[in-house]
Amino acid sequence: MADEAGRGPEQAWDRVGRFFEDLSQAGEAVAQRNLALWSSVSQNIRGEEYGADQMARDTARALSTALDNLDDIWTSLTRAPQRDETAGALPEVFLYIALKEDAVRAHGLAGPVWIDLAPKELEKLPDRGAISLFGPQDGIEDLQARLLVTRVLPRGYKVEVVQPGDKQLTPGFYSGVVYTTDPVRPLASLRVVVESGEPPAPARAAKRTVAKAAVSRRRPRASQD
Repeated sequence: MADEAGRGPEQAWDRVGRFFEDLSQAGEAVAQRNLALWSSVSQNIRGEEYGADQMARDTARALSTALDNLDDIWTSLTRAPQRDETAGALPEVFLYIALKEDAVRAHGLAGPVWIDLAPKELEKLPDRGAISLFGPQDGIEDLQARLLVTRVLPRGYKVEVVQPGDKQLTPGFYSGVVYTTDPVRPLASLRVVVESGEPPAPARAAKRTVAKAAVSRRRPRASQD
């Protein structure tokens, strides 16, 4: 009980220290952002031709910098400092891979589906994302080879099915997650349906029933003497 009581003040001061640490990091980010802004403006002003267009661009950049600074400061003041990982909601990517009924019967392309991220977050993430899949064991490797996750600035990550070919994928339902490895960050949950090209079981049974009925109607009746 004494240990639990002693941890109360320690935890409180630890949170205070983390708050000031976060605030100092925000201050450092603001200072670097301001330095980059004024360095750019100073270089532009020293140019031979500095007119209304250049001034409008510098003004817009100054306003953007002010908003970014305000966002960092406001976040530091209003968000509780967190060091433990907390669960959060993930967007969901759904892909339906249809079977092409061409001369070569194969699965086609699908997507793209976008995972939107803030440009500021996106700059720190890698160019390619990774995918981990669960589903029919004999189809995971082939499907994973055709899924591509690409970073597209300033929007986010694009998830699509690429590399069309004459090879059919294994039909079924697949689930998984889209993520980055450096740094490790989940981006979205993933659901993929690969079309089988065959009608569902009730539809097949209905077709067989219709076929039997047609055969029975064509069957000649026995003659009666």
